[in-house]
Amino acid sequence: MRQDDKVRVSKYMSYLLRHDPGDLDVSRDGFVDLQALVSVMRKRYRWLRPGDVKQVVRSDEKGRFEIRKSQIRAKYGHSIDVGLNFPQARVELLYHGTSPEKADEILEHGLSPMDRKRVHLSATVEDAVEVGGRKAERPVILRIYAARAREAGIRIEKATDYLFLADYIPAEFISIYP
Repeated sequence: MRQDDKVRVSKYMSYLLRHDPGDLDVSRDGFVDLQALVSVMRKRYRWLRPGDVKQVVRSDEKGRFEIRKSQIRAKYGHSIDVGLNFPQARVELLYHGTSPEKADEILEHGLSPMDRKRVHLSATVEDAVEVGGRKAERPVILRIYAARAREAGIRIEKATDYLFLADYIPAEFISIYP
């Protein structure tokens, strides 16, 4: 499959699995039948086969998707209600990129999911800069004191090696990086 086709298929899969599954039957933990997903996607990409979807999942460096047996799901980024459960993070620090306008609000009120169901946190400053760059030309990078938050009872989950999820991060565990 060509790289531009992989990107288009990945974006459409993300849309269906994260935001608008339409007639797809979504389990409580976000899985749908792989063949059913392919059938829906073939209305747009007539050439698509289950092997193509599996290739997109295998080649996705950010680990956006997960396949279990004949089921597939998006691992993060949902605006629909799904119950994703990942292991609790055991890291000292995490990062979040945001716009300068939002940074002051976050430092005062904490970090909320906004248009997603969960707060997304990055493992590295570089990843946070990339994410923040989608929100502002010069993003502000926030440092999240994940270990301290965990000690205070805040659950932060490891979705991938790069991405961590939480319901909310109180302001007391956030500062501007560096």
